[in-house]
Amino acid sequence: MYGPDLANELAQPARSAGDESYVVTEINPNARLASNAVPNAFSCMLEQRLLEQQRQIIPFPSPGSIGLFNGPILMDINQSDELPVPGSNARAMAIPFPSLGSIGQFNGPTMADINQSDERPVPGSGTGAMEIPFPGPGSTTQFNRPTMADINQPDELPVPGSSAGAMTFPEQPPPPLVISDLLRSDLDQLYFERSHPFVPILNQRQYFSRAKKGEQTESQKCLQYAMWTIASCLSAQLQQIRASLYECTRQMLESLESNNNNTESTDIEHVQARVLLFIYEFMYENHQRAWINAGRCFRYVQLLRLYEIDSAKNVQKRSNELDTEDWIKIEEKRRTFWMAYSLDRFISIRHEWPLTLNEQISTRLPIPEEEFQRGQYLQMGFLSEAIASTDQNWSSPFTESIILATICGRALAHGQQSAVEHVYGNVPEHFWDRHEWLDMMLMIRSNNLLQNYLPATQHVDCMLLFTRMMAPTAVLYLCKVIESVAWETEEYSGAIAEFKQRSLVAAQEVVGLTRSISHLSYFKVHPFTPLPLGLCVEFFNAHRHLDEFVNKQAQEILQALNDLSTVNNLARDYLSSLSIKITGTSYL
Repeated sequence: MYGPDLANELAQPARSAGDESYVVTEINPNARLASNAVPNAFSCMLEQRLLEQQRQIIPFPSPGSIGLFNGPILMDINQSDELPVPGSNARAMAIPFPSLGSIGQFNGPTMADINQSDERPVPGSGTGAMEIPFPGPGSTTQFNRPTMADINQPDELPVPGSSAGAMTFPEQPPPPLVISDLLRSDLDQLYFERSHPFVPILNQRQYFSRAKKGEQTESQKCLQYAMWTIASCLSAQLQQIRASLYECTRQMLESLESNNNNTESTDIEHVQARVLLFIYEFMYENHQRAWINAGRCFRYVQLLRLYEIDSAKNVQKRSNELDTEDWIKIEEKRRTFWMAYSLDRFISIRHEWPLTLNEQISTRLPIPEEEFQRGQYLQMGFLSEAIASTDQNWSSPFTESIILATICGRALAHGQQSAVEHVYGNVPEHFWDRHEWLDMMLMIRSNNLLQNYLPATQHVDCMLLFTRMMAPTAVLYLCKVIESVAWETEEYSGAIAEFKQRSLVAAQEVVGLTRSISHLSYFKVHPFTPLPLGLCVEFFNAHRHLDEFVNKQAQEILQALNDLSTVNNLARDYLSSLSIKITGTSYL
């Protein structure tokens, strides 16, 4: 309490300045009770003592700050880090007071300032950037150091769904989908009935034996989910779980790859899962994403050196007598390589992309399907031997598909080499040498397919039907290569006209094989069947003058593409591109 004169003296400047924020209540001396009155001498001494103590903390207003309240406010008091420690010599002036331009604002350090680790003074360093006294030994005041809650401010946390902080911790695999035993059984059976015929890379007995044990590696789990993913897309009843299975498989593979720093520990099941996911993405996902992930698949094939399984040095490392399980494992590696090798060529020919896997191969061709599933050991030849030989004793649809994929790859390289030669302004005689060799090989393989496989067989074997369709399609591609060359003389005009007629016959053969698709369920058609169909329509569009029935035949191909588009994104992509290329035709 202040005396009445002192109270009036302090209140007068505030009134004169018009400041209503600070009001001192006047004390009525007559309000004191007589029974509790204190002698005036003692009262004056007490008030004088209090006034002296107050002056040590709150300085009186200076002439330049009349009407301003410069004492500690509630916000200052609550900042325990900025208060002088009791018992220390620190004074209130250690706290910066507001200036004239910041009346009513708190300009002291905030928690955001304290949390800036690069600005905090190190105790004992002598840094005077912040005059915050640390508690002494006799202090009872606790210094509020910034805790983890202070450091992890909400504005510094990664936003949910963003990639902030993603590299701090290794990615954890997503929890697997809840799949009942009955659904597992259905998906497994569906895979071997509808998927395995066009991607024959797994031994059925080996897979079921491993699955029943329940002890699978991460790579084997990825393979299992990849099998279920591609199986679900081949069933109308399981379409509702297709996207979930795909997303789960993709995340499992990415988690496996991000956590695996040892490239030598990559398993064959990992590569097999990549092959299956790559095929699924071409069927149901964006074509560009599928192609990019196909490149990743091919790199893993190279990483495991699957192109030299039967090289001399690898054969020497093996024991002379392999048990059935080890031999099946080696055969699965061979089949995985040849599947990736074939797909590399088939998908590259559409956009004329360069190949990833070359023909410098020392891996033997796969054995026939029946012997593979029985676990019967056979030794097949190499690719170069099969191309040069006419012996068909151990031929199979898979082997024929590999040989034809090789011819398609060479036709693609022939076209790319011709484009380079055209840039330099000359077309050497080697062009026709390459062209005639490819044409001859296509005729030989087509005749072998007709002689060794009855027409009825292609209705139940999707790989055989696809191989039969790709043979005449390669002829159409060779015709496209010839027409892309600017011939300056009439020397080869007769050969060019003759080959165009041969190409028309090849296109009509594709139309006839397309009718066989109607005998198959859409879910049993080879997923890359739209490739020969699309190339055939492009040929018809460019050569409508060759035959009066071209429009009708092209309509049959387009109808087949339209039917497949309900279950195949590759067919939808072809229809979309053809609608641009064939604008103005009567059959679109």
